[in-house]
This record gives sequence, C-alpha cells and structure tokens, in this order.
Amino acid sequence: MNVRIRLIAHGGASHSLEALCPNAEVYILEAALRSEGMPCDVVSYRGLDASRPMAEQSSASRMRGMVGWASRLTGHWGGFPVLYQPSAAHDFQQPIELTQARVRQLLSSPASVIAYYIENRHDCHDAIMLAAHVRDHGPDIHQTLIGPHAVRFGQSILGEHPSFDSVLTGDPLSGLLSLADRLNTPDTWEGIPDFVFRNPEGVI
Repeated sequence: MNVRIRLIAHGGASHSLEALCPNAEVYILEAALRSEGMPCDVVSYRGLDASRPMAEQSSASRMRGMVGWASRLTGHWGGFPVLYQPSAAHDFQQPIELTQARVRQLLSSPASVIAYYIENRHDCHDAIMLAAHVRDHGPDIHQTLIGPHAVRFGQSILGEHPSFDSVLTGDPLSGLLSLADRLNTPDTWEGIPDFVFRNPEGVI
C-alpha cells in the first residue's frame, strides 16, 4: 500500500482549551496511524498564524467597543487565573502570499491524502483556501476533512467547495485507514463507515 497521509493542524484559538495543548488530537492521530504502519506526517500552522493583525487604529477602535465584565478582567477573578483575555481584532482574510507559502510547504514532499483537521469556522476558511490551491497544483491528491467542525458541517462544505473530495464524520483513525486501503478503488468507498464523498460525476 503506497499511500502517505498528511494531516493539517491549526494552533487553536487563544481563548480556548485547545490553546493549552495545541493540535493534541492531530498528533495523537498521527501516532495512532504510524502504529498501524501508515506513513503520515503533520503540517502545523501554529507558528504561521492564519490571521494577521488589522491596522492598529482599527484594532484599537474595536477594542474600545468591547463592553461587559470580560473586557475589564486584568488577570485574576475570585483568586483564579483567567484563561481568556481580550486581544486585538484580527482580519481572517489571508494574504495570497501566505496561502502560496503554505501550499509550497504542503506539496514539498509527496502525499496521497491530505486531511484537514478543522476545529472551527476560521480553520474551515483556511482549509477552503488551501484546498483550492492544492487542487490546482496537485489534482490527484485526495483532500478530506476531519475534526469537530467537519462532523457538523462537512457535508455542506463538500457540496459548496469542489476542491474537497470527502469528509470523515466518524472515527478519523479507522476512516483514514479504510480510505488509504481503498484509495485507488473508489467503487468500494460506500463501504467506509461515516464517509461522505464525491463520486466521479461530482455527486455527493
């Protein structure tokens, strides 16, 4: 089985529990795949932020507009450390140069399957942009979606964005192993549990 899986990970929002241990699920999945003998790797964008700060004046004005108790916390509340601190607003519209740099990173070595782990709508936005560019440069790479956001919204994302080939809405480990085993025989994909896919005619 000459298949290699590439997992795409994001760092998690700064105000979430995911930020305390970023990409934990993805690295656990990578270890599990490797234990099953599946070649795989992780490309993480923890250090290459998906968002870029907006203009200082715009961010400051947005911060001034934040009201309520959360915007007044300075570090502790009731003797407990506060995980969430308001931060400057971000513009989630990726510069084209950043997207191109990520695509070059993704395609720097061969991969048969690229699995985008999407935790939230911002991860989803990034994945949509990346997948479109990957499709242009690597049309034979199977691109699939995994993660909490994919479980909830994957089918509609698949319907709206033809760059994606499938969505795994169940256990990603068993799903990716089954997909890798049947990658070259799409007529058998219906036998993969919790697997939504696009057939050669483009129908989901």
